[in-house]
Amino acid sequence: MCFSASMDLTAGVLVTGLGVDALSHVTKREQKPLAALPLLFGIHQFVETVVWWHTDGQASASASSVAVFVYLLIALGIVPLLVPYAFLRLELTRPSVAWTCLLAGAAAVCLDMWGMGRGPMTAHDAGHHLAYDVGVPYSQIGLPLYVIATCAPIILGRSNLLRLFGLMNLIVVATLAVLAQDGVISLWCVWAAITSFLICIYLRREARLGGIASV
Repeated sequence: MCFSASMDLTAGVLVTGLGVDALSHVTKREQKPLAALPLLFGIHQFVETVVWWHTDGQASASASSVAVFVYLLIALGIVPLLVPYAFLRLELTRPSVAWTCLLAGAAAVCLDMWGMGRGPMTAHDAGHHLAYDVGVPYSQIGLPLYVIATCAPIILGRSNLLRLFGLMNLIVVATLAVLAQDGVISLWCVWAAITSFLICIYLRREARLGGIASV
């Protein structure tokens, strides 16, 4: 099995550490939404650990239901809005691009929240990942909107380092959409969490350059 509770737990610890590091290198308010992403991804992995524990018989069904809801809320309700908003606040991409991506994210969120509201929200062990179901045609409608919201503002941004972050995530989500559609949510979020170190490097560099500029 490629992914498991222990791997999600380990990823959660490591990525949460990256999140703390990212926030510690914030030098202006506009950086906070971007710096919050690694911490959010780290918490995300901790939440999914509980879902894994339930599939292994180590957590109750009620605990798993709450974890599934929180996991999907973060993945489908927060991330597609936070990413384009972060780039809009930092002016790391053209305003027209950022606003378009933000609107795409809002549309994806509306679709997914509608699906989550209808229920049921389920997750099961698909052998090497957790497969989530929110009851909407995600791969046909929600996924393209999600990709636009979470990848386009980064790829079209002004930072080479962050463009690499966006391009890597786009390649991975496209590959997963072809190979394992029911695992896109779980597997891509793991990958996005791991690549959060690029955000930390960017914020560290900005803090260093800011310090040099102020001397």
